[in-house]
Amino acid sequence: MNKPSNRITKELQQLENEHHDSCSKCAYVFKDADTTHLGYLESGEPAYLCNKCSTLLKEVAKRQYFMLRPFEVPPENSQIWRYMDFTKFVSLLSSKSLYFTRSDQFEDLFEGAKGFKMNKDRWDSYYLEFFRNAIRNPPPGHDFSLTDFEVEERAYRLLAEMEIGGRNDRVHTYIEVGRQ
Repeated sequence: MNKPSNRITKELQQLENEHHDSCSKCAYVFKDADTTHLGYLESGEPAYLCNKCSTLLKEVAKRQYFMLRPFEVPPENSQIWRYMDFTKFVSLLSSKSLYFTRSDQFEDLFEGAKGFKMNKDRWDSYYLEFFRNAIRNPPPGHDFSLTDFEVEERAYRLLAEMEIGGRNDRVHTYIEVGRQ
């Protein structure tokens, strides 16, 4: 099996998006955990293929396990509505572009917040108990014999990592707001 080249062009990304659920050659409908093959045919044409058709690829750019989209794709003729003030609308027309702001840069400190700070202790307690139970009850076939101290230490580490992940989400989430 050839090593993926990771040469992903916009055309290849668009093809993967358009054919996300099925092979672009034989129209095989992917099932959860099928392997998909993204790459280029002998002609240089991009292709998003199933296992059976993957032998047609001259270059494999990316292989991955198929996962259903976590959202419903709207019909191609869908209209998007956006209400904005007149100056932002004129800016959008003149620049022919959208402006996205990082969610942690808004004046509103609660933008992207996941709840009220007064409930943080209650949620922390909930997640700590959840992590403790998960650590003490590993999946079948895994034997973890940890001390209570080690379980507690790991539960607190997971809670801290979850909090860091939440802060990182705000830094890596962009929201279209119209030109400022």
